Amino acid sequence: ILTLQILAVDLVAELLPVTALTWDPPQDAIMTQAPRNPNDHVFNRSTLTSMVWTGCLMGVIAFLNFVGLFYRNGISFIGLQASHPLYARATTLTYVTLAVVSWVNILYKRISANESLFTRYVWSNWRLLAGIGISGLLVCVLVYVPGAARFLQTAPLTPGDWLYAALGS
Repeated sequence: ILTLQILAVDLVAELLPVTALTWDPPQDAIMTQAPRNPNDHVFNRSTLTSMVWTGCLMGVIAFLNFVGLFYRNGISFIGLQASHPLYARATTLTYVTLAVVSWVNILYKRISANESLFTRYVWSNWRLLAGIGISGLLVCVLVYVPGAARFLQTAPLTPGDWLYAALGS
């Protein structure tokens, strides 16, 4: 994945959904939970472990999609030149995978210990859902609109590629 594509994950794929989290309604059970110890840091062992675990998992999923694209096409990625026709598609798939996984992660992190992905609260922030939708459209622009694709050095993805990006998350 290229430097501009990594920047695009932050600016295009995550900025709107993360900003929309500021409008998150309070969780139903928030007042029944004990308050956080004021002496505890926000970045404690549990938080750091979660961040490292999530980051590693996202990276592994993206890398597996990168490698898997070459494998599905019968090509080894070892020693492959960036000028190979599949290279741009593989980096694009990696970019899209990171975007999709980040959207799922944002939704997942909103779930408390006693909730599931299908509770009303997870889907209650319409701004978040709109932010994910708009970000998805912007990602598609970066992948399929020629000027934007040239700038980010992306290549069009097949429906199968999108399926792999979605299944990875």
